[in-house]
Amino acid sequence: MLLTHQKFNDATLKEVKNSSELFDATLYAFMNGGTVAGAKGEDVKLEPVSDAVALAALNNADTRWIDYKAALSVLLSKAAINSNDVEIAGEALSNVLRIARQDNLPLLTLMNDFTVALERVATSKANRLRIIQTVGISLAILNFLFILFHFIRQLRESDAVLEEARSETVEILNNVNEGLFLIDADYEISSQYSKELESILCQSDLAGKSFKTVLQNMVSEKDTKTSLDFVALLFNPDVRESLIGDLNPLDQIKVSLAGENGIPVTRFLSFSFARAESNGVISYALVTVTDVTEKVLLAQELDEAKNNTDKQINMLASLLHASPNHLKSFIERVFETCSTINDTLKKPKKPGDEMRTKLDDIFIEIHKFKGDASSLQLEGFSDRAHEFEEKVQSLRQKKQLSGNDFLSLTVNLEELLEYTEKVKDLVDKMAQFAGDTAARAIPQSDLCEPLKEFVHAMAQRHGKEAYLTCGSLVELPENYDWARELRPILIQLLRNSVIHGIETPEKRQELGKPLIGRIDIQVATLPNDQLEVVVQDDGAGFDYEALRTSVVASGKWPERDPENWTRQQLILTVFKPDISTAKELSKDAGRGIGLPAVLDWVEKYGSLRVSSREGRFTRFTMTLKRPNKIALVA
Repeated sequence: MLLTHQKFNDATLKEVKNSSELFDATLYAFMNGGTVAGAKGEDVKLEPVSDAVALAALNNADTRWIDYKAALSVLLSKAAINSNDVEIAGEALSNVLRIARQDNLPLLTLMNDFTVALERVATSKANRLRIIQTVGISLAILNFLFILFHFIRQLRESDAVLEEARSETVEILNNVNEGLFLIDADYEISSQYSKELESILCQSDLAGKSFKTVLQNMVSEKDTKTSLDFVALLFNPDVRESLIGDLNPLDQIKVSLAGENGIPVTRFLSFSFARAESNGVISYALVTVTDVTEKVLLAQELDEAKNNTDKQINMLASLLHASPNHLKSFIERVFETCSTINDTLKKPKKPGDEMRTKLDDIFIEIHKFKGDASSLQLEGFSDRAHEFEEKVQSLRQKKQLSGNDFLSLTVNLEELLEYTEKVKDLVDKMAQFAGDTAARAIPQSDLCEPLKEFVHAMAQRHGKEAYLTCGSLVELPENYDWARELRPILIQLLRNSVIHGIETPEKRQELGKPLIGRIDIQVATLPNDQLEVVVQDDGAGFDYEALRTSVVASGKWPERDPENWTRQQLILTVFKPDISTAKELSKDAGRGIGLPAVLDWVEKYGSLRVSSREGRFTRFTMTLKRPNKIALVA
């Protein structure tokens, strides 16, 4: 019976072809040797079969396979020519099926005989191999025991050497005066470290601890992170050790340690790091810790002593240009000022306007003192006074005041007193070399010369040029109660003349005036044991419009309409606190407190008269007598 018009798909044809080729290649490899594909597709190398029974089965199978393979070849070739979409001749397929029915069972029997023969050969070889393996293992055990005997003997000898080395290492670690330990790349401390390390770090059982934890117990989180980042660089083979030595953040660091009974103690420790390499690999970092507290404290003491010496030298240099009489009198005024401020601070703490008045009183005193120090060019005093004044001014600007606000002022006052004591000691020593130079009167030169230098320096600071003349200035006897207080008052008036009166050289040239401004001080005796003190400048006079603007901005007289005030009314306001026409705040002006301080002082001893002509001059005339209420005439 012929099968015609049958169709096969590609998968069927491919499977038949692959199976045929695999059987043929495997049969050939067993007979002649070769490589075939394994169950998982891998290459398997086969040796030619030498057993007679197995070889006979293969030869018989090969004889039957020849016709079978030829029929399959014809079938596959026709399918390739006609493709799987064309009907295949039934004769080729029928021939393959006939041979398959005829040879499949005999071929299967022959392959089974072949397998049995191979198993018999494999079993024989396995037995021989097992005997060989047993003999080999026995010989290997004997050799191992021999080697082990020698190894144990050498190990004992090495242990003895290592024990001796370990003992020496322990001896070194127990007696070294520094903290030594190793840390790995994970910051873990090694099991061996010097005994002194626990004493230096005030920590015990450090083996296995994290170096990070140890640092966190001593320094800030920021310093800990920086230190660990540095250690990480040590384990980076791309970074040269010599280049990162200066980056060590623990070279000399202040630490807080838990001392006896848990009481914190402060020490200074110095950590140094070095790489420990093995076969070119960085395995550990060697850390050395030294307690440098005594060294640091000694250095600090030396620095402090040097600074104190430098301060004393600078202090002495600032005093040399002033006469002993000036200094002695000035120091007395400093103590009086400090006493006055201290008495003011000790006044009962009352809320509201009383507390603000208390602050204003302190402000006036320190402002006068700053001017006194500036006139003598005593920068140490004037700088401290300026800081004090800044502190008071910041409190004056607060909307609400409390008693605690005044506590900070006591610090400034204490610093000023301490500095004054040091200056007094130096002045006393200077006086011992100069002899007793105390005078019962204030000579003209002692009063005038420092004021001249003060006017010149202040004008220079503000881009102006001015000089001071002291006309018929008489000697001021010390028995006048106010004589020692006159200098600060003159300084306030001179400040007013330089800042508000004297014009710049360019402006004076436009006005046809001498480029250098002039300020005069005149002191004359009057009947009835009185003195007349006059301070006059040839400047611009009062700037009434600027003064009116300042008055309006202050908001102190909203009900009186300052826009319509006369010049005399405006002049009177310059003696009120916080009224100033200075364009900017400086060390010399802008507080609006100088002239009010003058008025407060004059009220105790006499009267004050003010006159001014625009573009020509400003004159302050003080008539000093026994304390009484003054009549202020503008």
